[in-house]
Amino acid sequence: MRARPALAILAASLMATTACGAFHEASAAQKVHDAFDHLNNSHEATIDFRLAASPSQLIALDAADPGSDHKMSKAQASEISGLGVTVALRSDKPLKDALDASNTSTGKLDPSLDMDLAVHNGAHANVLEYRSVAGKAYVKVNVMALAKLSGDTKTIDEARMMQAQANSLPRYLEPFKRLLKGGWVSIDPAQFANLSKQMGGDTKPSPKPSLNAAQRHKITDTLSKVFVKDTTIKDKGTSHGVDTIEITANARTLITDIQKQVFPVLKDVPGIGGKLPTEAPTSVPTTPAKMTIKLNADGGTLNAISIDLAQFDASKGQHLPIALTFENKAVNTTAPAGAIPFDPSALKDMMGSSLGS
Repeated sequence: MRARPALAILAASLMATTACGAFHEASAAQKVHDAFDHLNNSHEATIDFRLAASPSQLIALDAADPGSDHKMSKAQASEISGLGVTVALRSDKPLKDALDASNTSTGKLDPSLDMDLAVHNGAHANVLEYRSVAGKAYVKVNVMALAKLSGDTKTIDEARMMQAQANSLPRYLEPFKRLLKGGWVSIDPAQFANLSKQMGGDTKPSPKPSLNAAQRHKITDTLSKVFVKDTTIKDKGTSHGVDTIEITANARTLITDIQKQVFPVLKDVPGIGGKLPTEAPTSVPTTPAKMTIKLNADGGTLNAISIDLAQFDASKGQHLPIALTFENKAVNTTAPAGAIPFDPSALKDMMGSSLGS
């Protein structure tokens, strides 16, 4: 199942508007704008972004893709259905200020911001977990769960073999052993960045996607204008303490305007500008597409966002729903006990030994 350009554009735009809020007119829109404002100015939050498609929906979507060279199995679909990322954030500063002070190109977060980011599979078991506590970073990997996402038996067998051979690794590769066995290691993102430069030799490495605060604000402002122009926002009422807001737009018009208005802002951003699709979104339907935002009636805070990305694709009758859920609190992220330092120079030594053998 390939990622289509229109879906990629819409998903990225959805994440941007989710982070900053892009609606600020009329009463229903004002509710949404205020909810995003509350999130930006809060000191803690938990956001879960997941693929809400069922296994049967994923298989049907994959089967409808003529360019797919590897048909999805039921087992793989079950692993991917519900795949997502949960992020818990806490800071002494408002979250928007702490994130503005973070360096996205190096992964170095503002010291005031504690974060737990977990990639989880459909069963909500963590595949990868990243923590940043007081400016220090930690990583843990579930190797087998990660391998199962591929749906490839060879990859799964190789992962199983790597785990079986972990105990035979030399002492200087103890951090690799720890990772293979599902343990925590501490990392220094700056050291890994330096290693990448050293191993790159004369070849200039591809720049990592990096947005400074001014660029983020400019993109948000541009997206805001596009969404205000192209969308219709309706308050669908309150039920069980939750307000439902429905946002409707002509799918092709929205994608076209995002390309015309937002892409020029992104073209000079390192790691992003050269990868943007340039073809006109002629395959995107002109039918109305809908997104639902749910707010907690008591306090007006974000509760959930849902959208079916297949609305922006020509695969009629298929579905690719994604969902975001929000909590106004976050776990108290602590440094994991027993984490050992991962020295990236060990990786360089290991690769050197492999080449020399």
